[in-house]
Amino acid sequence: MKTSVNGDVKSSLGTCRSVTVTSISEIGWHDTDIILPDIEAAGGPGADQWEASWHADNAAGSASLIEVGSLDGRKHRFLLDCGWHEGYMRSRFAAAGVDGMLELSIYGLYGGLHIAPFGPLTPQQEEAIVDLQRFGFLRIVPNHCTGLPAVRKMIELGYPVLRGSGQVGSVPPLMAGHGDRVVFGS
Repeated sequence: MKTSVNGDVKSSLGTCRSVTVTSISEIGWHDTDIILPDIEAAGGPGADQWEASWHADNAAGSASLIEVGSLDGRKHRFLLDCGWHEGYMRSRFAAAGVDGMLELSIYGLYGGLHIAPFGPLTPQQEEAIVDLQRFGFLRIVPNHCTGLPAVRKMIELGYPVLRGSGQVGSVPPLMAGHGDRVVFGS
């Protein structure tokens, strides 16, 4: 173990052959001329994003694939974020070859899942939440961009949702927030 200049103890994660980061998508919306009036109509940048109306068909998404190659040749994959617009993200996952990975066994799900970040669930969003069961996640850790209605539905369905602490101004404690720590595996 090593100690940093500020006294934090650092430990090694081990040795790896490589770390590859692939940007699958990095755009939040398709047309700025649509999103800016949506923000303005909601009261500007300080508006409550949970109450704001917006054009969902203008949404895109942000996702990255991190692949860690171990010395023995195994590859561990981590998909970060999963976008906002299902159709757009499906096309990006297919173009990047990630769509097949999503059909494999996946241990857990973490992040702002962007299912219902701005309001009540639509029938399509409810269907998407129900469909999550096919992956058999051992842990689901949603944060604020998942949307409270979506998190409540996951809990109602008995999914293994890891709740947050609600500390340091994170609200509500139904989802991970500031200072919460998540461990996948042992």
